Amino acid sequence: MASENAKRDSNHTPVILGYSGSEVKMLRCDSLGHLSAVVTTSVGSNTPEHHNGTVGASSWATVSLSGTSVNLNIHNTHGSNNLLISFDSGVTYYTLECGSYWNIEMNITSFQLKGSGASTTYECVAVISA
Repeated sequence: MASENAKRDSNHTPVILGYSGSEVKMLRCDSLGHLSAVVTTSVGSNTPEHHNGTVGASSWATVSLSGTSVNLNIHNTHGSNNLLISFDSGVTYYTLECGSYWNIEMNITSFQLKGSGASTTYECVAVISA
């Protein structure tokens, strides 16, 4: 699986979530921690949404998704510039160093990017919910 995260469901039962590109898999455990069920559901369009681009350092560029994400992977593909990522139009931001990537499970429809220098390149893959 591309991503695995230990969580607990609404009954506080341990759950492991993951996705394989077209499906979300949920492994549920009973109260003793034994595997009790595997639940599979489709992920939105069943195809991760891919965005490539270049951003400058003077203003925030918005990346709009076709729906609400369940998972977001952002890769700073530039050789020396940092990539700044914001979810509140630049009020606060996360700095992604050159060559690094960030994978996070979150529900968003857009986000903003800016480079620490001119022509900062990036690549993004978002899994969209149904």
